[in-house]
Amino acid sequence: MKSISKNPVLRIHRIGELAQNLLTQGSYGKVLAAFSKAIYLINAQDDLYWLATENTPMHQRCIHLAGPLPRVAADSSFTVIDQHLGLGSNIVLDFSQASIWGSPSPFPRDNLPIYDLSERLGTVFSLFDNLPSPNGFGIFIPEILKFIQGQPAPHSFPGLTAISEFAWPVIQEISKACLEHDFPRILESAGELIGLGEGLTPSGDDFVGGLLFCLMTLRHIYTPFHDVGVSDLAPFLERSKPRTNVISFTMLKDHAAGHGSETLHNFINALLTGQCLENIYQLGMELTQIGHSTGWDLLDGVLTGMLITIDMGSQNTFRVRSLSSCQS
Repeated sequence: MKSISKNPVLRIHRIGELAQNLLTQGSYGKVLAAFSKAIYLINAQDDLYWLATENTPMHQRCIHLAGPLPRVAADSSFTVIDQHLGLGSNIVLDFSQASIWGSPSPFPRDNLPIYDLSERLGTVFSLFDNLPSPNGFGIFIPEILKFIQGQPAPHSFPGLTAISEFAWPVIQEISKACLEHDFPRILESAGELIGLGEGLTPSGDDFVGGLLFCLMTLRHIYTPFHDVGVSDLAPFLERSKPRTNVISFTMLKDHAAGHGSETLHNFINALLTGQCLENIYQLGMELTQIGHSTGWDLLDGVLTGMLITIDMGSQNTFRVRSLSSCQS
């Protein structure tokens, strides 16, 4: 096996747990795509992971470099030898001293009871109700707040693109299915959004990813949701795979397994553990900074998924509380 140690070496600072498991001795593959903020690698088993700079949100598939990304062309090969990643003909990345990152999870004893989550949800929605110029499906957040407060949902409203015009009635149906705790219907409607939109991860995929990430996180924590998705999720993902690209599908599959970016985990953990509303707002705004519309789409998906915590019988008592202050 050819040595790669004679080339100039760049240092890898941090590796997600899943990426670490994929960086095995002798593994190899190619560069699937290269952008200014991320280089996507795919190995011989079609497993995806990516290189990114340290200011990029961490993820289980992410590898953080201690410095700028190297320039590399799509279809360049890579090989892993002796805790070094050889990339192309002259780039070597050393991960022998890298720290390992795992998804942050709240302790079960820290989570709010479901009733408290639903009582607080209107206030959380209101934090993002009047923000200027939301991108992507973020435009729907104020409308979903009206919907769950019992106000009539408009068939359409100003500012919708053709993509959003198509998505809005689908998202209304998903919202109704969440309120009625009908998981198969949630997935049936969500399937209409897969592949909808432009870019590396279309808005439809990101919204559904945030939705499933929320529902699967609730499933792992709260007993009433333990059986959610047991028989329905795998067929849904199988149907979704040919409708979008490999990068977006991998993200969707990870979200459906409860794995997302560090920013997304921090946001939902703040929701579930009852952190003060200033913190939730700040973490939500950090989430919206991901991509052009990806963060907004994820945020809308998570908030929509949280509707499943609401008891339909108590919907009329749903209210918005005043903003609380964080303790110093």
